[in-house]
Amino acid sequence: MQPKTGEPNALDAGPDPSGADAFGGLTVGQLIAPRLCCKLLLDYELGDAAEALAVSGQTAAAVCDEHGQVVGLLTENDIMRAFFEGASPDTQLGEWLAGGMARAPDPVLHEKLMARPTDTLAEVAERMVANAISGDCASHHLLVQNPEGGPVGVLSSHDLVRALCRPEMWANAYFHHTETTPEGKHAAKPMTVRSIMKPREDVFTCSGASTLKDVVKVLLVTQQNSALIVGEDGEHIYGIVTPQDFVRAFYDGVSNDENVADWLGEIRAGPLDLGEALRRAGAPGIVMTVGGAPTISSDASLVDAAATMTDGEVDHLVVVLPGTTLAVGTLSSLDLILHARARAPVLRPSAIQQGAGPTVGEVVTQYDNLTAVCDIGATLRDAAQFLERYDRTSAAVLMADAAGGVDLLTDDDIMRAYVEGLSGDNSAESYLKGRFFANFLMVKSTTKLTEAASLMSGSAASGRNLARTPCHHLVVSYGTRAEQGWLGTFSALDVARGLCRLDTELDIAKVGADDVTVSKVMKPLSTLPMCKPSDTLKHAITLLLNSRQQAVLVFDENGAYYGVITPRCAVQALARDVPGDSGVAVWLRRMEAEMPRQVAPETALLEAAQVMTTYNVHHLVVKDPYAEPAAAPVGVLSSLDLARGMASMYCHSPFVSLGWLWLCRGPAACMLQSE
Repeated sequence: MQPKTGEPNALDAGPDPSGADAFGGLTVGQLIAPRLCCKLLLDYELGDAAEALAVSGQTAAAVCDEHGQVVGLLTENDIMRAFFEGASPDTQLGEWLAGGMARAPDPVLHEKLMARPTDTLAEVAERMVANAISGDCASHHLLVQNPEGGPVGVLSSHDLVRALCRPEMWANAYFHHTETTPEGKHAAKPMTVRSIMKPREDVFTCSGASTLKDVVKVLLVTQQNSALIVGEDGEHIYGIVTPQDFVRAFYDGVSNDENVADWLGEIRAGPLDLGEALRRAGAPGIVMTVGGAPTISSDASLVDAAATMTDGEVDHLVVVLPGTTLAVGTLSSLDLILHARARAPVLRPSAIQQGAGPTVGEVVTQYDNLTAVCDIGATLRDAAQFLERYDRTSAAVLMADAAGGVDLLTDDDIMRAYVEGLSGDNSAESYLKGRFFANFLMVKSTTKLTEAASLMSGSAASGRNLARTPCHHLVVSYGTRAEQGWLGTFSALDVARGLCRLDTELDIAKVGADDVTVSKVMKPLSTLPMCKPSDTLKHAITLLLNSRQQAVLVFDENGAYYGVITPRCAVQALARDVPGDSGVAVWLRRMEAEMPRQVAPETALLEAAQVMTTYNVHHLVVKDPYAEPAAAPVGVLSSLDLARGMASMYCHSPFVSLGWLWLCRGPAACMLQSE
């Protein structure tokens, strides 16, 4: 039963409406004092670190230099990342912390992940919640340092749950909510697991046929710490896997290509040990184990859940319907802490909502020569020649009017000017002032690559599903709103350049570029506009504008393929004063040496991005490599298509590249995966 509307709910409002400390004033030093701190040195190897964590049962360790000063925190998530990336167990910790893949290197550690023995658990719980909600540092650990800077220990979310499990805490308001009795009186009732668990539809699920690397990929990309492993029917559960399992796998030298169901069977065979121990201990709420994973009834109290985690020394429970083994969700130690300290419903962002890849500012500054600027008084011909010379699709135009400033001229503007029959002698500034609308957006230099791709595709609108014309160009700004400046322009081709900067498997996986092929994101032949060799160049470019496409395929009356017309053709034609009534066939023969390069349908998206970047081309013709040389293409891949193939932080429906991830949500996940 839910509390009556308007009545206080201690769990939703915080640990205690009166502001009382949910942890009874207990300090960090009181909780971790009896435990030895696991310390590692910079010259230790990852394999040594995994062994230390596995043997000690701890989930994180302080990394110290030769003087005993803490320089980083190594967590179970670091070992899981190393396992995914195929890192050697011989890699030294100093190299790992400096390599950009560590979860808590020195700067992050000292900024967000530090605690003192005198801090109250309530304070550090608030810090963990803030880190989890911010999404940029969702660590379950804090390093505890003494006043001299030496490590005292590492505090985990499981430690906080252990603190909540003390018998004197069981009457705490955190574990109860208020209900109204039939007599109209208010009574405190125990909160149940059902009220704070992750429902099954929100739990990431992997098929038992997956490899260990597949499972780790889901955990890393989503920044989750558990995944259900189920059979093809979506109901049979092999177990639940967590980072601790992959610490053991790394330590044992298990290949990340091993089948996850087989591996679970090996490590948990004989293996209802944990469940038997919990049942013998009489842990309330426990019914059975599912695939060796401890379970708890959805109607069990939060006290029971916390006690079960503490007694079994586990951080994750599978939640089942009362009296059955039917899984309806999961519960983690962090879920308990999040709910203990949050004073409003917790909406924790997932990794795909945070954006991924380099920022647009980083890409623009790396290729600063790619931002073209036309002088005051430039003509349309000057601008077109500028774009052709520098292989760009946009140029900043300095304005000569009293207001001064800068505007952006794009290849879309050149196409419109060419179709309208404007002379190349026309002023670029005059054209821009008379333009009906500008097809570009302003973004901050800190915008992530995936967010930029989303904005270009027309699929993002600050969380609202607003239609927007696809946009090929973003103007990258810097500074405050009051004093903004142009850092440069970011085009759809720069998305390809940004992809080519990704250098770790996880970075590539986060944007979905590891499994997507050209065939999944290209425009198939049936969707592309077509013209004949006898048509005029003006007619072909008009088709581009009217269809809002970036390629027109040319076929003769017999269906023979001649070539392709793109916006670059309009730029070249205006730059060279080629009249609009020129024939398409004549134009294609003239530009034969500049025909778009070709890729196969099964080419990896990342490889296609590398081809675009190497040759500065926005379009690739997609042809079957086994077809006759004169055969028609099967589609065209544009740089904007490549942008559409990436993940977006605001998309309401997943982009093609992360479709696999959305199939990992809920009970039906593995039925979809097994098809």
